[in-house]
Amino acid sequence: ALAKLDRAQDAAAAFERVLAREPDNFDAALQRGLQLIALKRAADALVCFDSVLARAPGRTDALILRGKALIDLERYDDAVAAFDAALAQDEGDATAWSNRASALLHLKRSDEALESADRALAIEPQRADAWHNRASALSNSERREEALAAFEKALTLNRDNPLTWINRGDLLNVLDRHEAALADFEAALAIDPRNAEALSGHARAFQDLKHFPEAAVEAENALAI
Repeated sequence: ALAKLDRAQDAAAAFERVLAREPDNFDAALQRGLQLIALKRAADALVCFDSVLARAPGRTDALILRGKALIDLERYDDAVAAFDAALAQDEGDATAWSNRASALLHLKRSDEALESADRALAIEPQRADAWHNRASALSNSERREEALAAFEKALTLNRDNPLTWINRGDLLNVLDRHEAALADFEAALAIDPRNAEALSGHARAFQDLKHFPEAAVEAENALAI
C-alpha cells in the first residue's frame, strides 16, 4: 500500500511538472487529479478537474472524474449532477452510469441506483464495478439472493476489490452464514490488511460465531486504524 502511495505521489509531481511547462495540457491535469484521488486528496483533485471544465466544459471524462472526487468528498447530490452532465454529453458512457449508481447508493436511492447499474451493464456486461453496484442496490432492497449472485459475478470479474468482499461478507452475516462471511472478510484483509471495514466485519463474524477473544482482537485492530 505504501508503494502505491509513493507511486501516486511521484506521478502527481510528474504531471505537475508537465503542467508548469504546458498549462493547457488537459490530459495532464486530469491525470494529476486521478493521482490526487489515489492520495486521498479529493479536494485538490476537484480543483484539477474544475480547471479543465472551465476551459473545456464538454469533456465527459472530466465530468466523470469530477463526480468521483465529489463522492470522495461526500457531496453525493453534486456527484449525481456531474454524472448527469456527463451522460447529457454521452448517454452510452458505462463509466458514468456505474459511478452514478455508486453516488445514488450513498443517497439511499436504491431503485435508481439499480437502474443506473443496469444501464451500465447493458453497455458493458463485464463491468465488475457495475455488478458490485447492482449487488449493493439489490441488497439494500432486501433482494438478497439476487444480490449474492451479482456479488459473485463481480468477484468473477475482479477478485482484487476488497470492498466487494466486504459488502458480500456483510450480506452473508445478515443471512446468518457467518463462516462464509468470515472467509469473505479474510479475503478482503488479504488484499488490504489495514482496511477498517474489513476488520470490523471480521470482528462481527467472529462475534456471531461466539469466538469472543478473536472478535475483541479484531475490534481493537479496527479502532486502531
